[in-house]
Amino acid sequence: AVTTTLSGDTVQIAAGNDLLSQGAQVASTGDVVLAAGNNLTLDTVQNTHSEEHEKTVKKSGLYGGGGFSVALGVTKKTDGLDVTEVTNTGSLVGSTDGSVTMTAGNKVAITGSDVLSAASTTIVGREVTIAAAENTVDTVQTSKQQSAGITLGLTGGVVAAAEAA
Repeated sequence: AVTTTLSGDTVQIAAGNDLLSQGAQVASTGDVVLAAGNNLTLDTVQNTHSEEHEKTVKKSGLYGGGGFSVALGVTKKTDGLDVTEVTNTGSLVGSTDGSVTMTAGNKVAITGSDVLSAASTTIVGREVTIAAAENTVDTVQTSKQQSAGITLGLTGGVVAAAEAA
């Protein structure tokens, strides 16, 4: 994932409408101020990693079928594994020596992100939501088996006489 880093002695970011940060790093030694006329959102950026694995085993052979018969067979087994992993990189808003102030005219939403300050942290909005972001791993395992064969046998008077002997 691609993220943004913004730092300085003091950092002030203002938007007349919405202010959205996805995985951004905003850092200051002094005060940090984020202000939005409508919604202020600190969110994550998602990183996706996918893998696909497949293994095929094929067996064939000639087998005695008992008496005067013989069987020829082939078996093919394929196992598959697909893995998709989604991880989140959150936003970070922080001040090493000052305070952090976040204000919005409507909603403040913080998901999977950190807000840190040495002095104080102030978050103001009509509605403030703080939520965790979940990393996920989806695994799909498949198995497929195919078999084919043929049996050849002898029958008749000579075979019956040989079996009786």
